[in-house]
Amino acid sequence: SCIADLFQRGGVRLATAFAGGRTSWQLTTCLTCQVQAHYRLDYVIDRSRFGEAVCRACYWRGWAAQQRAPWQDQVLALLADHTPAEIAELHPDPAVIEFLEHDWWRPDQIVARLDEAGFDLAGLTAPVTGAGDPVVTCCRACGRLSAERMGDVGFGCSCSRNQRAASPGRVLLADSDDPCLDWWDNELNS
Repeated sequence: SCIADLFQRGGVRLATAFAGGRTSWQLTTCLTCQVQAHYRLDYVIDRSRFGEAVCRACYWRGWAAQQRAPWQDQVLALLADHTPAEIAELHPDPAVIEFLEHDWWRPDQIVARLDEAGFDLAGLTAPVTGAGDPVVTCCRACGRLSAERMGDVGFGCSCSRNQRAASPGRVLLADSDDPCLDWWDNELNS
């Protein structure tokens, strides 16, 4: 119950029974926005100490709103009934035209960008209007759910950057299906 209380104080509740230690990933649900994501107990304690929202969806959504230009929400609303070309005629501002050309807001672009980084789209936290807006991702390699800014998804999941953090564990080169095995010399490199 003490661990559950720590997560609650951080603004998230455990979605499953606590399994593991301070550094194992725990599935949680945000008490504010209901987004499910994995967090480590160490991270929850650290964010709570600074009075910062543990939920990255809430945190990045707030951050993105502060960065967003006042006209972006209006332009997004217009996209429901108008083409980007029509909106560019209505609002010939260079910033509006650049925004429309960037395609952050298009669902197919969001999915394609996540796909390149090894993620599946698990959900939207709000309309995506720029690189700072978060989406809920699911890593194909480890299955971890996280709220990531669109501008950060290109870095991939931490499991691909830090093998010790990966849930499935390390895969030896000899046990992989890497194409280099065709030319690998086992006698010189056992």
